[in-house]
Formats: sequence, structure tokens, C-alpha cells
Amino acid sequence: MNFRICMICSQFYPVIGGTEQQAEALARELLKEGAKVFVLTQRIKGLRRRENLNGVIVYRDIIAPQWGLIFGLSYLLTTFIFLLRKRKEYDVIHCHILYLHTVSAILVKKLLKKKVVVKIAGISKFGIGDIVRIKEIKGSKIILGISRGVDRFIAISREMRNELREIGVKEEQILDIPNFVNTEKFYPISNGKRNELRNELFLPIDKKIISFVGRLYIEKGISYLIEAWSEIIIAYPEVALLIIGDGPLMKSLKDQARALNLSDKIEFLGKKENISEYLQASDIFVLPSLSEGLSGALLEAMACGLPCIATKIGGNVDLTDDGKDGILVEPASSEELASAILRLLKDKESSKNIGNQARKKILERYSINSIVPAYINLYKGLLS
Repeated sequence: MNFRICMICSQFYPVIGGTEQQAEALARELLKEGAKVFVLTQRIKGLRRRENLNGVIVYRDIIAPQWGLIFGLSYLLTTFIFLLRKRKEYDVIHCHILYLHTVSAILVKKLLKKKVVVKIAGISKFGIGDIVRIKEIKGSKIILGISRGVDRFIAISREMRNELREIGVKEEQILDIPNFVNTEKFYPISNGKRNELRNELFLPIDKKIISFVGRLYIEKGISYLIEAWSEIIIAYPEVALLIIGDGPLMKSLKDQARALNLSDKIEFLGKKENISEYLQASDIFVLPSLSEGLSGALLEAMACGLPCIATKIGGNVDLTDDGKDGILVEPASSEELASAILRLLKDKESSKNIGNQARKKILERYSINSIVPAYINLYKGLLS
């Protein structure tokens, strides 16, 4: 395999979110297949401008000072200059999320005949998502117009495909490729090993554990889960809720839990590196998001064989067969969240079957081995 890819992410490790995790994992898999891959991202004070992360070369050459219009101009210009400077080292520019760097990529495409791929993240329901964020930028019509020059948009859900069509992207420009999960890292474990793991993580052995994993942002809808917890503890006072992740809403969510007298019922664990272990130690996973592309956390929880509850948005709907391998609820509804959680706590047999079916689906459709070949075929097709 001789194709060369320049991936662009507005943020990259040590910032860890779904987009960053998918980009890093894809880069590593492509390297294994013999491709040349490197990543361009924003400069972060205290980090090296060039870094080797487990074989993936990362360049932190995008300069974006937080000064209004200067931010956008600097972001565009430094991305453009980097792409020109490295023009002999890549054939395809793969943008993770539709953002300012997409404009720079299109300009370079026009000048140097490079190919441009853009993966969309986040749908616009509740005013959140790639396209909404672009529309909020001055000159958004120009940006969206230029972006139609992209060779292929990757839609990770049907809802994303529809949004792209609504802004004028042609059907033949859109390719459906879902996110993937490492099924060798995220897998079910026995009850005995689960108890051992709980001891190691200082989690209660004799309680049901329900987990949320994600960054603490408004689009994750965590406040509705906390609100639902008031009802859960009435029926199941010993059930534990773990909120795993960090973000700007940490204080306000803790304040909400305190106001509802739930401080001793909800554990805010902050950012954790060993997410697979926390999922394997859990009984149920809940994703109350208001916006999602195709949640990596949901994929990981399903891969661990957990019965999962998610909202009826974005890729959640494509991923989940409601009642068979997961449960779907309306977004922004603490009542529906509470009802679904209670249902799984009450019906152990149904809960076990849902978890088993979830693992089966992940193995069949969303493993690395199932998805990476689609990207390889995409790049080959563009370059042939």
C-alpha cells in the first residue's frame, strides 16, 4: 500500500474525545497496512511541535490565538502554509470534522490537485454539531460553499447524510462509514473477574453500577441523567452511578447533584485512561446525549456486552435496534431515562439478552477489521 495521508484534527492527544480517538486509531491501523500517515493539529503550549505517538507522527503547527477574527485567519493561514510545505509527503488530506481547516484543504486541492476527505462529527439537533458551528462563523456561506469542493464526505449516520444533502452536498460525494471499536480491548468478562476488577478500582461489589462515559459538555445531556437519578434511588437506593469524564460542566453538575441530595449516590470520577475496565466493571451504560455522531463510548459499552440506554439521535438510532440490543429514549427526557433504567434493573434476563445481542452486533459490523478496509478502498478509489 503506497498512499500517503495527512490527517487534520483541530485537537489531538492529550485532548481525548470521540473524534480524537477515532482519528488516532484509524491512523495506527493504516500504518499497519503500510500507508504513510501523519497528523496536523493545533499548537498547545508545553507540548512538542513534532511528536511521535506510538508510531503516529503529530505536527502541532496550527496557530490559533483566541482573539476573535485573528483566530480564524491564523488558523486558516497556518494550516495552508503547512499543507504547502509538506505537499510532497501526502496525496490525500483527511479532515476530521468540517471546520476552518477544510477551507485550507480545498484551496490546496485546487492548487496542487490533492484529494480531500471530510468526516462529519455531530448532528445539528438542539443547535449542536459541525454544520451548526460553521454557520455561526462569519463568512459561513463562503465556507460551506467552498466545502462543497470536497471529494468525499464521510457520514457516520443517516442523520448526518441528510444534513449534508440539506446544505447542497451531492449524493455521490457522500460515503457511509460508521465509527469502529477495538473489540480486543473492549470485551465482556465473567462475574468473578468483574468482582476482582471492582476491588482493584475500589468500586462496590454488592451494588448495581450504572455508568456514563464522556466529556462533560452540554451536548452530552448529563443533567437529565442526574435528574432521573432522583427517581431511581427511590426504587433502588443502593444503585451506584459513575460519571466518568471531565469538562467545563463538572462544577455545575456536582452542584445539581448536591441540590437534589444525590452527592452520596453519584460518583464523579473525572478523566480516566482505563475506560475499558470501568465499563467491564459496570452493569448498565447510559448515554443521555442531545447530539451525537456515532458515539465511541456507546460502541465500547456495547462491545463490553453491557445493556445500553441511548437517546434517539444521530448514529444512536442506526446502531441500536430498540428493545433487542439496546434501549432508545427521547432526548432531554429525565422521565424516559428513569423508566428505561428501572426496566433494565427489574428484568435481569432481558438486560442480559440485550447485552449479549449488543456484543454480537459490534463484532459483526463495527469492529476495526470491518471498518478499516472501507477507508482503504476509499483512498484507493480517489487515487486510482
